[in-house]
Parts: sequence; structure tokens; C-alpha cells
Amino acid sequence: MCRLHGARLAIAELDRLSRNAHFLLGLKESGVDFVAADMPNANRLTVGIMAMVAPIIKELQAAGKTSLRAIAAGLNDAGIPTARGSEWSAVQVRRVLERLPL
Repeated sequence: MCRLHGARLAIAELDRLSRNAHFLLGLKESGVDFVAADMPNANRLTVGIMAMVAPIIKELQAAGKTSLRAIAAGLNDAGIPTARGSEWSAVQVRRVLERLPL
């Protein structure tokens, strides 16, 4: 409906939008703009990155890397930078896990 009417999607919390990686990628490709009250600077690129990181974290967890440090090491070993282009730390992984329902 947002695309049809040229409206912006308003949500209270970004994690409400990020329940499904497939949906997030679809939203990114749809061209629909949105704003999240808890993360107003988030955009389609941010959401796309979150969607891609979520399946990778699931794979790491399935491979037995369940601690925050192990997940951070796995993301770094895969060459996946953080949003700011740096390496992952346990704290950053914790923040991502808080936002993404895995």
C-alpha cells in the first residue's frame, strides 16, 4: 500500500520489521521508504545489511559458534565488516542479536 500511494511506512521498532530476512530484502528492493522510531537513521541499505547478517549468524550458530565472541570471530573470518567498516566485537554481535529475531 505504501508503494501504491507513495507513502512512507512508519514503525515503532525496527525489530518488528526485521522478523523475516526475505521480507526485509523485498522491502529493500521495493523502493518503499520507512522510518523506525527506535532507529530513525535506518534506511533500506541498513535493513538489507541486517537481513544478510541474520542468515550468516544463523549458519554460525548451527555450526556450533554460539558465544558472542565466536560469532564475532566467524563474521570477521568471513570478511563481513560492521556498518562502520570495522571488525566485529562481542558487544556489536549482542546488539545485532537484540535487534534480529534469530
